[in-house]
Amino acid sequence: MLKAYSMSDQDRITVTTPMMVPTTENEISEKETVYTQNDSKKLKFKNPLKVPVALLPPDRNQPPMILDPNIYSTKKTVMTILCLIIIIMANSIQLKFVIKNSASIYNQFYSAQVGLGITSVLLAASIGFVLMYSARLNYNDEYKQRKLDFINNTVMILLFVLCILNIFLVAMN
Repeated sequence: MLKAYSMSDQDRITVTTPMMVPTTENEISEKETVYTQNDSKKLKFKNPLKVPVALLPPDRNQPPMILDPNIYSTKKTVMTILCLIIIIMANSIQLKFVIKNSASIYNQFYSAQVGLGITSVLLAASIGFVLMYSARLNYNDEYKQRKLDFINNTVMILLFVLCILNIFLVAMN
């Protein structure tokens, strides 16, 4: 059963998450925020809106987190690979449409569309393989940082070329 707690003005100022409901101690999970009163009683609030943990106010009692460059690099690489998968899927659907409708519609850019589509798919796949290789390397190792920086710069140039290639491919439709 829920108890009604009276809050002082200071506590109302510190509570920033909207619509917080007091709960019992066994209903609180690790991701929920704990606020304390001045008289050392703990008020625990459940997050009914399921606001992501990243959006909740930070716990001032914990030391600040240090960003690990290896974790950041790995997450960035995985997100880039997922974007490449989307590009490959879109280009494959476009190639399927061009090849399927080649006999019914005379298209003067048929060979250019097929060539650019195949080139785009192969380039995106090769960029994905390079990124998977770079994700295996440890960014915290000083001797591999130059190699990873070179790979990242090369991938960025190849992604720019892939973007330009896809612009030409879409412009031909």
